[in-house]
Amino acid sequence: MVTDPICPTCDTPFFNKAVICPTCRNRLEQELAEVDSVLADLDVTLTKQSVTRSHGGDTEQDATPTPFHVGASKAADNLRLILISWAGLVQDQTGNQYHGDGTSESIASYLLNYVDWLAKHEAAADCYREVLYATGQCRRVVDIQPGRRIIGLCGSRIDNIPCTETVWAVEGHATVRCRTCGTEWDVRERRLDSYMKATNTAQDTSTLTRAFNHDGIAITTQRIHQWVHRGFLQPTRPGGKRFIVAHVAALVQRSENRERLQLWDQGENT
Repeated sequence: MVTDPICPTCDTPFFNKAVICPTCRNRLEQELAEVDSVLADLDVTLTKQSVTRSHGGDTEQDATPTPFHVGASKAADNLRLILISWAGLVQDQTGNQYHGDGTSESIASYLLNYVDWLAKHEAAADCYREVLYATGQCRRVVDIQPGRRIIGLCGSRIDNIPCTETVWAVEGHATVRCRTCGTEWDVRERRLDSYMKATNTAQDTSTLTRAFNHDGIAITTQRIHQWVHRGFLQPTRPGGKRFIVAHVAALVQRSENRERLQLWDQGENT
């Protein structure tokens, strides 16, 4: 007796010649189509450092307040790596090359053209599970209480004792007042100071420029590349595309103060 095939991802019988059922095929297509919006929401978490709460599971949350949300950054990186791997499979086996700009959004758009092909591939179930896991991971770190951004610890000294209150900026306000000691802070200056302390966090130029500009700190990817070309800045590894946040912030501050920039090997940013 011939039985209908069973979808390996949802255990539903189906009748086409694909490896996964039409419902799962459509879900895969939907997830790829929504990568733009998923990353847009994640980008808010990543660059605004909005308040998030733990969701359980294995998504990493920041142990202490930082200018970038580490869990969001890793979720975005994981999604991109998964999309790259499946785009590589499509390229190798179809011969149709990807010519995009390397962003997750662009890679997902490329894969959307091959959803039917992927649904019939022997690894379709793996593709389905990995893509849904990665997009789900991104969604799990996006749970935002709108309108608040972290500034950092107050640090104002009262009777020579530093205030340890965590200060949050309100969207649209240029200054913020510490609720414990009453010290008023300039939001832009404090955000730049926070970036200056991010000595262990590296990001690509697109993420850096979005974050800095969101906080009113004007910088472009072209400017970062000019600093690299002129020897004022180096990536975290030779040929890499990520830069330590604090190093970029230091160059921004020195440029704004019209200070002379020194070459990297003279110890300017170490």
